[in-house]
Amino acid sequence: MAVVFEYSKSFPTKHVSDLAKDIKGNYLAFSILRRLGVNFMRMIPMKEQEQQSASEILDISVGRQRLIVGTSSIKKLK
Repeated sequence: MAVVFEYSKSFPTKHVSDLAKDIKGNYLAFSILRRLGVNFMRMIPMKEQEQQSASEILDISVGRQRLIVGTSSIKKLK
């Protein structure tokens, strides 16, 4: 999954959603997936609708979304 995040130009919603459903009961695995998603959101500028969709899948609060966007100083070149 880390490779998918690394080489994606946009958030891999389908992959993340499927994996999140599979590992929802496994706290450690879901936390790692969430961290990968947060790192992706910090690196790649996302449209608000896409960011909200990703946050719903990964159970990220609105406050945390704003913190991610506000503290992101490093952006990946497209």
